[in-house]
Amino acid sequence: MRFTPFVCSRAFFWLVFLAITTLSSAATVPVLTVLSPSYAISSGQNGNSYRGDSPTHIVAYATSPDCTSGISAIQIYTADGVLAYSTASSYIDVQLALSPNFYQIDIKAWDNCGGVANDVIQDYVQSGSGQVTVAEPIANFPYAPQIGSGTPPNISVIASATTTCPKGVSAMGVYDAPHHKVAGQSGNQLNAGVTLSPGTTNLVVEEWDNCGGAATTTIPVTVANDGFPGQSLYTYIPDASTGTLQMFWAPTNSCALNPSLGNPAPAHYDPISVVFNFPYIFVLNQDTADISVYYQDQFVEGDLTQVPGSPFSLKEPAGYTPTGFAVPNDGSILYVFVTNKSTSGSGAGSIGEYSYNLNTGEFSEAQGSPLILKGNVQPTAIYAEGQGFAGPLLFTANGSSISVLNGSQTPTLIESDGSPFPVPGRYGASAGVEDIGFDGYLYTANSEGTISGFSINNDYQLIQLPGSPFVNPDNPSGTTGNPASIAGGLSPDADLYTLNAGAEDVGVFSVDQSTGALTYVRSEQKRLVKVTSQDRIRIFESYPLLCLMTSNGYAMSVNSTTGVTTMEPGSPFLGPGVYRDITAGAY
Repeated sequence: MRFTPFVCSRAFFWLVFLAITTLSSAATVPVLTVLSPSYAISSGQNGNSYRGDSPTHIVAYATSPDCTSGISAIQIYTADGVLAYSTASSYIDVQLALSPNFYQIDIKAWDNCGGVANDVIQDYVQSGSGQVTVAEPIANFPYAPQIGSGTPPNISVIASATTTCPKGVSAMGVYDAPHHKVAGQSGNQLNAGVTLSPGTTNLVVEEWDNCGGAATTTIPVTVANDGFPGQSLYTYIPDASTGTLQMFWAPTNSCALNPSLGNPAPAHYDPISVVFNFPYIFVLNQDTADISVYYQDQFVEGDLTQVPGSPFSLKEPAGYTPTGFAVPNDGSILYVFVTNKSTSGSGAGSIGEYSYNLNTGEFSEAQGSPLILKGNVQPTAIYAEGQGFAGPLLFTANGSSISVLNGSQTPTLIESDGSPFPVPGRYGASAGVEDIGFDGYLYTANSEGTISGFSINNDYQLIQLPGSPFVNPDNPSGTTGNPASIAGGLSPDADLYTLNAGAEDVGVFSVDQSTGALTYVRSEQKRLVKVTSQDRIRIFESYPLLCLMTSNGYAMSVNSTTGVTTMEPGSPFLGPGVYRDITAGAY
């Protein structure tokens, strides 16, 4: 998927590009890097001349090292004052379509501190009979070599073609040298893999029509030992202190986090929660009561481009504050559920019910929203897990109780009979639920220094496990946040992990899958994990590894046999900030 502002005429583009650098005189100086169609960087290196076919594939990203709030937006102008494309993003990947003419294409990037940088591209366009559109690979982007013989090709080629020939396109092909064809397919669509050696190869993608015509596009492809390996674990962490979204990728044989191009992406004010629903990323911004939605380019380090219209305002009642959200379903319409607490505590908590239509880009509130939760609870977060009668079950953490809701694949939710379910403490009436995790059963990290456990019956009700709440031994006197967060394993016999802010460690519990009972096993990473009670811990799969990560940037690999964690060198991969959530996915 690409966001393209104009419909392209059938044209052959004779393109000559000259990147002209312009920097702002503001205190901060963003750096704008153009990868495609030719490499250019606003800090000094101009682009080379470029000749190619229609349309113009522009890939660029921007950073602002001196502005902690990062990049605000990137725009493309085809002439003075003529806006062709605009996005509140730090990364763009767009096929720019133009009629035959001469253009001075101005790519501009702004940061949130008043800085501006741009590159101007001189573009001479001529008409022709056919065009080739190449989505992947990206020109001048470094890709990793093939891992070894017998492994998949290291370069994915995704392209399409059109022609003025009334008989249509016959076939498409790929050449890595003159007269050396390395891939081909019939028809006007090409999706193939090719293997390229280290260095730069001018990869030619060609289409042939059924009238004897042809058109080509040349992509300079760079292969380097430290290049992007393709399939990776993509990780996203909102920073409420700067209004940004931190973006990282980890190769499949490591849990170490590498910043993505354009990191960080702009969010809005006080982003507190993030959800990954491939290939979209959703971020809840608390102060502005809205949701930012991004499209992920999984082929280029998981970089994000904010969708048109984002951020989308929430229509929550006055006197309420959003505290968490979930996007649990698949399909062309994604349902978004937002928990809200009463600012004064006098009103009952609620769940706002929304939908995002992938085909139209419309973000709308469901009829009857919000759903008022039973029991005058004040939800602080919401979690999706398991399977109800219509999609995953939803659970809200309410401090002293948990609400259970069904119907997440429908616009409106139904709360279970008996909900909310109390979470009594070992030392008082309320355990103080801080976080919820799952490991065959539902478990809660409690502020009193315990872990509560529940089973879920066929009526979607919570039944407290015998022996619950379980004592957390990693709870030094005079400290809090033990545990602050909890992460369940990804397999039935996996351990349960706790993040202990006061003990500065990760606790490990074994889970009796027949009863759900927890047994404390050991403390790991003692005094090495510096977190607060608002930080979170989650476990993700990055085949063949399991990765345990905290929202403030610690990354640990997990031995799939013993469950022992190993801290990744370089942890934590984030500096100071306010990091309340983390999500990741491998693709």
